[in-house]
Amino acid sequence: MAAGKMNAGTQKKKNTAHIPGFRFCRYEKSQLESMDKEQLVAIVLEQQEQLTEAGSILKEQEHAIRHITEQLNLRNADLYGPRSEKSRKLQDDRDKGGKDEPEAEQEEQPGSSPADEEDGTGTAGKEEAGNGKSDGGDPAEGKKKKKGQPRRKEGCVDDILKDLNIHHVEVSMTEEELKEKFGTADVRPGPDKVYRTCRYIPGIWYVEEIHVKTVIDPESGKPFQPALAEDLKFQPFSYFSEDVLAYAFDQRFTMAVPFYRLEKWMERNRLYIKRQSMAAWAIRLDAGLFQALIERMWYHLLRCGKIQIDETPAIVNQVRKRDDEPTSLCYMWNFRTSELLKDIPAVIIFHFDESRGTEVLEECLPGYTGVIMSDGHSPYHGFAEKSGGTVTNAGCLNHARTRFARVLRANPELRKRAAEGREEVPACKAIELFKEIFREERKLKDACPDDRLKGRQEKVRPVFEKLSAYIKSFGADDFDQSGLMYDALQYFINQEKYLRGFLDDPLIPAHNSACERDNAGFAVLRNNIKFIDSISGAVATADLYSLAATAKAHNIDFFSYMRYVLKELPAFLAKQSSRDYRNMQGLDAFLPWSPECRKKIDEEWDRRKEIVSSGCLFPGEDMHRAVTKRLRALQAGQ
Repeated sequence: MAAGKMNAGTQKKKNTAHIPGFRFCRYEKSQLESMDKEQLVAIVLEQQEQLTEAGSILKEQEHAIRHITEQLNLRNADLYGPRSEKSRKLQDDRDKGGKDEPEAEQEEQPGSSPADEEDGTGTAGKEEAGNGKSDGGDPAEGKKKKKGQPRRKEGCVDDILKDLNIHHVEVSMTEEELKEKFGTADVRPGPDKVYRTCRYIPGIWYVEEIHVKTVIDPESGKPFQPALAEDLKFQPFSYFSEDVLAYAFDQRFTMAVPFYRLEKWMERNRLYIKRQSMAAWAIRLDAGLFQALIERMWYHLLRCGKIQIDETPAIVNQVRKRDDEPTSLCYMWNFRTSELLKDIPAVIIFHFDESRGTEVLEECLPGYTGVIMSDGHSPYHGFAEKSGGTVTNAGCLNHARTRFARVLRANPELRKRAAEGREEVPACKAIELFKEIFREERKLKDACPDDRLKGRQEKVRPVFEKLSAYIKSFGADDFDQSGLMYDALQYFINQEKYLRGFLDDPLIPAHNSACERDNAGFAVLRNNIKFIDSISGAVATADLYSLAATAKAHNIDFFSYMRYVLKELPAFLAKQSSRDYRNMQGLDAFLPWSPECRKKIDEEWDRRKEIVSSGCLFPGEDMHRAVTKRLRALQAGQ
């Protein structure tokens, strides 16, 4: 027996398999037959422990592989796939023939255009999913409607050109041509044939050279100058005018054109202005003019009672050099009035700060009382808790939905399931419930507050409760705790009390997409300029973008608005003895929504109309050559 044990031990070592995390031993039949009962029981118990250990290790590895695969798929989707999170993009149906099937309805994503709606305004010509046929019995039945080809309605050209000024051009035959064609010049005129074409005159840069005629004072014998440079120019010692600066700011903060590109464009048009000069003027005018308007905008914002907040990263070169941190980020905070507040003007303010913490909110919102809507970032909740109940926090449903969308983006196999199988996917079912909430919210968008509150209680709340119950129906062990699905479920559960905020307040939207749209414009500028050089430049960028975004919210041309502010605001501020701009009521006349501002914008359009009517800027093309060409063609035909 001792020899048998020795042989078994020796053979055991020879047949040991080394697997990461545990050791698994194999025995020959002869070895097992030579062992007694106690040895066999010991071996079985040992094998059981090894199998249990192996199972736990394999489970951990499976979770790790799934987590890595999700992150890799999500990164590939972000880099190479469509960035849209609409359900049309998150689904990948295949029919029996293997071709893509069109989807009947688009995602009820907050902030989408009316053309995407399903309530009757954007469904004309859409194809039904599953059969590829249109609703109205189209002769081209079974064909897919090409995207980007809307139906033209009668009078659409008039709608396109209705606000443009008209320059009249007359084309007629000369007396010689009349005699040549008809044998006499005494021909009765017929009705005019009118053709319209839209034309564009490139920006015209010119130098305004002002000659002030001086006179000699009889008493002193010295020249007397009736007008000074400061009365005739925007800045006495600069060649910059308010027109040039307004154009530069308009291109940068509404069209997201970097100053270095604008510099090259001006150079090609024979104007040689350095980008450093434009940036310096932006910083200088922000400190002297624009910050006064921003302070007054804060006054209006803090009194609205419903504020939407978000933040987006920004790179400031000065901060990175100072901290010697190449990867450090600063932030552009976005504060705006709730998009559902219709009885007060929309105010959008961007604020630059190096921090993303609660101290920024305490600095920007002193004494604020009301509701703030935001994502689940902890400083927002901390600010509300520190307020002692005067501030409440409402969450964004779209941020919760995005986490379920990430699950589908990271798991392509879930998107490829048939429609019946997709209903069994928790992420898909959750997204469908989110979509139903957004659909009902869109129907209530233009309703009065009382009707919106009633509609939310009757239509939206039951769907929200259904969504909440479905998410809470999963246990803690149903999903891998390092996976995206677990993260999506936990986010909703942790933020649920904030996500419910819109249900009982008709002036709070269900999502924070208004801030996201504002940030999107800045993100385009940020991606174009890559980084902001200095802190003062970042502050000026935030202030000017605040004015541009607010002007856009009120459908105001930012160039005309800047021109008005640069011409009128310096004289107004020069007369003020106080620097308490936040409580300076006279500054309201320079804000984009004021009647005075709109009057000046209308005067600007009238001035452009006069220029067009005078015809002095038009190239005077020879339209008569068309007459000559036709007469020659007729002669050649005869």
